[in-house]
Amino acid sequence: MGSKLILLLGLIIGGVFIFFCVNDDKREIVLSYKNSFFNSGLTDKSKIYQQNINSKSLNKVEDKIVKLLRDNPIYFKINSTSIRDDSKSGLNKIILLLKELPNNIVVRVEGHTDTTGEASFNKKLSQKRADSVKLYLQDGGVNNLKIIALGRGEEQPLIESSDDNVNRRVEIYLQKGE
Repeated sequence: MGSKLILLLGLIIGGVFIFFCVNDDKREIVLSYKNSFFNSGLTDKSKIYQQNINSKSLNKVEDKIVKLLRDNPIYFKINSTSIRDDSKSGLNKIILLLKELPNNIVVRVEGHTDTTGEASFNKKLSQKRADSVKLYLQDGGVNNLKIIALGRGEEQPLIESSDDNVNRRVEIYLQKGE
C-alpha cells in the first residue's frame, strides 16, 4: 500500500514537472487566463466602487486637486497658451486622480486672467489656456470623462488688483454628470 502511494505521488510530481518543463506555452496560457480572470474580477469591483462614488468622496478628490493646484500652479508662457514645463508635474498628478473617477463625472477647467490688457483679449486668452489644459489632460489619458473648458477672463478675480498674478490661474472643478 505504501509503495503504491509513493508511486502515485511520484507520477503526480513527475507529471507536474513534465508539464512545467515541456509545456511552457500551455502553462503561460493557463497563467495568463488565471491572471486575466482575477484581474477582471478586481476591475469589476473597482467599477462598482466607481459607479457608487458619492458627493463626499467626489469632494475629497476635488480638494486634493485644489491642493495640487495651490502647491503646483499651472503657468503659461507670456501671452501664450503653452503650458510651462514646471507646471506639468502637478498636472500629471491631477491626471492620476482623474483617471480613478467613474465615467459619469464632468471635469470643468476654468481659465482666469488679471485685468492687465483688453478684457476681450483676456477672455480669449483664458479660453485658449483652459482648452490647452483640457487637451493636456486628454493627452495624459483622461479620456473617460467629459471635460469642459471655460475662459472666464478677468470676470472672477480673487483679489482686486490688476497686476497680481494670483488672479491669473486655472481652476478645476468636478461634478456628477448623467
